[in-house]
Amino acid sequence: MNWPYCTRLFIVLVTLFVAFFDIIVVTFIGSDATISHQLMLWSYKYPVIPLFAGGLLAHFFWTGKAISSRLVSLSLASAVLLITGIAGYVFPLNLNPVWLCCAGFLLGRFFVPQTKKKERGLC
Repeated sequence: MNWPYCTRLFIVLVTLFVAFFDIIVVTFIGSDATISHQLMLWSYKYPVIPLFAGGLLAHFFWTGKAISSRLVSLSLASAVLLITGIAGYVFPLNLNPVWLCCAGFLLGRFFVPQTKKKERGLC
């Protein structure tokens, strides 16, 4: 069995299913029931969701193993988390989960970097 092909096919099918599901939901129910709306609500309630999502994005799309860039990314992530945490205690407002996603992206680069390999396309 060709596992890389099966993985690519699985990703395409899941993406199509999620898109189709959201289109059906928006058409018949409304935008309050979509996956993206639910994830947005959960990200304010559970801040670990955007942090984890940012880490996954970094793992998927940020390649390489340079130590210096890993240290820079760890430093930036720590700064973003520190500023976000301080601002959350000082100012009585809900912070945008994008900050946590950015911090997760930088932490994901530090902890789980990918190595780049040549690919031949989807099939």
